[in-house]
Amino acid sequence: CLVIDEPSFLDTSSTEWFVSQIKELSMSSNAMVILISHKEPLLDDVCDRILYLNPTSKTLTAYHCSYSEFQVAHKDRVAHAKRAKEHAEKEDSQAKSSLDTLRKQLNKREHNLKATTSKNSDQRFIKGKNKEAKQKADHSAASKVKRMKKKVADMNEQEKLLRETKIPPLVLEGAELANRALMTMQDVSFQYEGSSDVLFEWVNAQIS
Repeated sequence: CLVIDEPSFLDTSSTEWFVSQIKELSMSSNAMVILISHKEPLLDDVCDRILYLNPTSKTLTAYHCSYSEFQVAHKDRVAHAKRAKEHAEKEDSQAKSSLDTLRKQLNKREHNLKATTSKNSDQRFIKGKNKEAKQKADHSAASKVKRMKKKVADMNEQEKLLRETKIPPLVLEGAELANRALMTMQDVSFQYEGSSDVLFEWVNAQIS
């Protein structure tokens, strides 16, 4: 297994050589090349599998496709998870509303029966029947609400796994700048040993 982390200093010709070498190596038996790079064209040229690390859920997801195909597939998965979550939340809200409406209807029914029943009727029987019907309706509606809550929780978890996180910018803190220079160059020239070419000469510079 060869791990290549952020290959740099690749011009056009060097990139072509790099891609050809990686492809040749990856075709060898029992060979694996893991490439870490921010260069999307390079990933497209080389990779046939993408490992997506989600910093929010701390999960690793494998996509068996090119980088361009991964971008489309991952975006679709995120959008689908969001829609499913919104749909589940809507169903949960509707279930709660149905439960409240049902309870109001049962209370109104019980009140109307009380008002229309004669004084000689068996009030205990009527109350018992109303209570039994109300309990059955409440249990049915409550079960529906419970199922909807579980569905919402599942959708929240799924959405969390796919949530895209904005990584905050890197801030480096250090000591305040000193009043003295870290390095000073005066009349500096440079050439490689054995070469007549002078890369630079008579350079004056200062690094604070």
